[in-house]
Amino acid sequence: MALLDSHLVALILFSGLTSVAMGTLSEDTPRERAISAAKMFAAFLGSTMVGAWIMHFVR
Repeated sequence: MALLDSHLVALILFSGLTSVAMGTLSEDTPRERAISAAKMFAAFLGSTMVGAWIMHFVR
């Protein structure tokens, strides 16, 4: 259970599942769905990493 205690693993799991669900619901063709899901996944991870980096220095 130690792997699931990591915040990074939780972030990746949440981002992956959410982006797949949102990509599936938001686009029409499978190619557009995959591209949209990949962009959302990158946006979730990127924005969280930037936010964490900013909070590290503000603290």
